[in-house]
Amino acid sequence: MYNIFCLQKRTMIINLSGIIDSEGKLPIKGMVEFGRVEFDNMTYEFTPCMVEGEIVNVGGNLELTANVKGQYETACTRCLAPVIVDVDTDIFEVLNGKDVTSELFKINRNECEIDELFLSAILTEIPLIALCSEDCKGLCPTCGKNLNEGPCSCGE
Repeated sequence: MYNIFCLQKRTMIINLSGIIDSEGKLPIKGMVEFGRVEFDNMTYEFTPCMVEGEIVNVGGNLELTANVKGQYETACTRCLAPVIVDVDTDIFEVLNGKDVTSELFKINRNECEIDELFLSAILTEIPLIALCSEDCKGLCPTCGKNLNEGPCSCGE
């Protein structure tokens, strides 16, 4: 399990009272804010993300289908310059009604917090390498100068 640390997070709470005990559909539409997220020794600064989808009760199981769109800023893997990356993640989860024990999907008095589920889905799709441009030259291994700004004076 990875360590995920969120700062400035705003929680998305969904009221399931209309569908938890009977078949039905509950639309989801709104913003979720993750703020600054530290994950796998990297830092990601998220803009507010738009969530759109639905939770459907099918035979006592809650099926969550949603899409999350937004952006995050991180450091270029080669030169450490800021990079803006688009997020467009589809999510599908099947959960067992009132017997949900997932750490990412918590039901309390017919309400659930689903932002951790969204964040987990986004983090599994984050590319291992974020580049400011495909032809990024990176940093000089000797003096640390950003080689995208020109050659360094150390002779490397």
